[in-house]
Amino acid sequence: MSLVLLLGLAVYQAPAALAHANYERSLPAANATVPSGQSPAQVQVWFTEDLEARFSELQVVNQNQQRVDTGNSHADPTDPRSLVVSLKPNLPDGAYTVIYKNASSEDGHTIKGNFSFLVGSGTLPASTAGSPLEQAEGSNTAGNENANPASIILRWLNYLAAAALLGALVFTLLIWRPAVSRARATKRMGPELVQANERGLQNVLRVAWWGLAAMAVGWFAWWIYQAATFSGQDLGQLFGLGGGSSGPAALTDFLFNTRYGLIWVVRLFLIIGVLFALTFMLRGNGRKTWLDFLPGLRQGRQNVLPAEETNQAISPDSPATPGETGEETTETGPQGPLTVSLETRRYLWWAGLLYGAAIMLTTSLNSHAAAVADWGFWAAVGSDWLHLLSTATWVGGLMAMAFALMVALPALRPGSGDRTRLLASLIPAFSQVIIISVMVLLVTGTFNAALQLANVTDLFSTPYGLSLTIKIALLVPLLLLGAYNLLVVSPRMRAFAKSKKAGPQEGAGSIAAGTLGLKFRRAVWAEIVLTVLILLVTAFLTSSAPPKGLATNNVLYFQTVQGGLKIDLAIAPGTIGENTFEVRLTDAATNQPVSDAALVDLRVEMQEMDMGLTNLELKPLNGLPGRYMGEGPALAMVGTWHADLLIQRNGKDDINYPVTLNIKD
Repeated sequence: MSLVLLLGLAVYQAPAALAHANYERSLPAANATVPSGQSPAQVQVWFTEDLEARFSELQVVNQNQQRVDTGNSHADPTDPRSLVVSLKPNLPDGAYTVIYKNASSEDGHTIKGNFSFLVGSGTLPASTAGSPLEQAEGSNTAGNENANPASIILRWLNYLAAAALLGALVFTLLIWRPAVSRARATKRMGPELVQANERGLQNVLRVAWWGLAAMAVGWFAWWIYQAATFSGQDLGQLFGLGGGSSGPAALTDFLFNTRYGLIWVVRLFLIIGVLFALTFMLRGNGRKTWLDFLPGLRQGRQNVLPAEETNQAISPDSPATPGETGEETTETGPQGPLTVSLETRRYLWWAGLLYGAAIMLTTSLNSHAAAVADWGFWAAVGSDWLHLLSTATWVGGLMAMAFALMVALPALRPGSGDRTRLLASLIPAFSQVIIISVMVLLVTGTFNAALQLANVTDLFSTPYGLSLTIKIALLVPLLLLGAYNLLVVSPRMRAFAKSKKAGPQEGAGSIAAGTLGLKFRRAVWAEIVLTVLILLVTAFLTSSAPPKGLATNNVLYFQTVQGGLKIDLAIAPGTIGENTFEVRLTDAATNQPVSDAALVDLRVEMQEMDMGLTNLELKPLNGLPGRYMGEGPALAMVGTWHADLLIQRNGKDDINYPVTLNIKD
């Protein structure tokens, strides 16, 4: 109950937001000029998401990189999205730069950026957050910083671990047991099915244990990584080996004083819950566990397998033994009884599955989905959770099936046809569950992409979109392999299993049936390789900033690659009235700025009303190669606008980049 309350508190603390805590506005404003002799007493900055106050900070420096703030950066007690820092009095004329770093309380990503303001006379730096592109650039840079090797590898480890654990439990409950029961019901299986069943389940349980162990390692590794990321320390500083840092205190601060950390604590308790469920499964199977090394507890000899999976269940005439009729079997240790009943053993599998599903929910609550605004929060988190559950069922189910068949099939008598009959029962059972998982994956994946992508071109022009495109590309051969097993292998395997003929090419025990079974197992391993690669790409995707996360409340940001050019378009403030339009052109091959555009023209047209076209020519910016800017009241009404960015270069084909602008008041 306490876990539910703790998780509920963490969810309640999730406000409406858009991915990542980006710069929104400030006092003084970016690029503002304050009269000489009237320097501000403080700087206040607002961001687009709630912040983790302990890991967010403002600094203000002059043109000589000297601090001019008093070092008292803190969160505004009345606004969790705002930071405030006091300034030294009577600042001399000149330019001052505000440097901010923050940690989002939604998805755990960190943002670093800066902007400048002017006191009296002087010159502002050429590149500041007041520029529309620079406002968007802050988010883009932070997104790339979060997509580092450590983040990707640790996310990959946690995804693989969760898939192995949850998939093994789903496979046991919804696939393996029904398949074994169906094979037994044919009345044509030999007594070796008992041993094959037990060996298969033991190997599936090993997969679950491997997943749990990897999940525990991933928990501690991600805790250390996130604490280091939030606090801006390296590992040496985090463990007190370097000066000028908060040291180990950052570990406890992250874990107990942030929303992200609170959810991570819940995750730890859920992992412990799975640990106990799997432990008592092994104890019931007569195996030693870590509990046997604790004073007062000793090994029980109960069988973890339900009655229908034991030898007595296959041979109805065999007498039942204690524990197989539902009665309790008790082993008494020095400090009291340890009781395990058939019903309890069945509940252990389901308890482990429910704990595993809840672990997946903690992932969704700390993902990009948790940063979706208002009503979309629950829809986004729910969709992300279903997506993860379906992925784990598919990926982990494949792993569990491969390892179960590895030991179960050799336990069946060669040439008897029992191997074919078991596969003929298993493949349809697996397909039924996976078809549902794939349908859920496609629906939730499309929904999630719609939430995070600004437009279709983002699939080919942003790191997030490119990783999503690669993920889709890997999914195609995976679906083809699954379709081959379902539409070709499964019907042929069932035909072999039903056949009573004998011969090398006919019958359940034929060479042809054995060859088909071998092809199926190889296809399963090929699917596993593809799913592991998909999880790796997913780890990169979730480490990257979504394209919609690149847009803040006061800037519209678009990216594309056309005609050999990488094109960045930013519009601020993105509301009705006067706006600043900025474009950056970069050679896609050399990554060098392109300054030879003869014309950069933006043409906008209102969709809901015929107001004609408005043309705005963007002029080159002095000192900033490849940058073009224009200002004007081109967006005069709330609603949907269509814009075409026209780029003309001498000797090159014209480029036309269409975008849709949703303008609010």
